Amino acid sequence: GAGTGLTGGAIGAGVKLDLSRYMNGIGAVDAEARTVEVEPGVVLDELNAHLTEYGLQFAADVATSSRATIGGMIANNSCGAHSIVYGRTVDHVVELTVALADGRVVTFGPSRENDDRAQFLEAELGRIRDEYFGEIERRFPKVMRSNGGYGLDRLGPPGTPADPLKILCGSEGTLGIVVRAKLRLVPIPRCT
Repeated sequence: GAGTGLTGGAIGAGVKLDLSRYMNGIGAVDAEARTVEVEPGVVLDELNAHLTEYGLQFAADVATSSRATIGGMIANNSCGAHSIVYGRTVDHVVELTVALADGRVVTFGPSRENDDRAQFLEAELGRIRDEYFGEIERRFPKVMRSNGGYGLDRLGPPGTPADPLKILCGSEGTLGIVVRAKLRLVPIPRCT
């Protein structure tokens, strides 16, 4: 993102990427399906201003919306003041294209089209979840806004397909760098 996290997640040693200067494009809006494709450097307020003509918005309403980027919101699994109604960022991510540590670019979500690397990672996540399910159930808090960290508790019950989107959101870019996202949108509320 752009280092705007309120909890200090972008502070300390390490590499910080600000993708807001060159990776800030807003792609196709499908008003009927209520989706939009974006690059990670798109600022939330700019995205929502673009979506106004469609009567749609991205649901997460963070306090730093004038500077929070979609990539950062995915990294933090951001939510905002209306998360009880709308949920968190993870609840509105349809597809992610990420650059992995080995340099491969992989798409997770419905249009991944038989990507061997994506299938392998999905299977490994399922294996980890299945092997440690009891421990995950015991240790992960049962709260509405458990946002950060590796969301192993969001991977579903044992024996079901594991959804990598559920763990990429909130992983702070440690599992991959988002280069494109397809987001689910909601109608702009009549009153706020």
